Amino acid sequence: LKRSSYQLWRKRVTGRGTKHLAKRSFSVGRHQSYDHNKH
Repeated sequence: LKRSSYQLWRKRVTGRGTKHLAKRSFSVGRHQSYDHNKH
């Protein structure tokens, strides 16, 4: 495996992972703040 192709693959994999993580943490953060404001 070439270094350039490996870096491209890493960027694609990490980009997809971070996108999923950001979406999850965003929904979780909204839920937490909603509960916090309720009390």
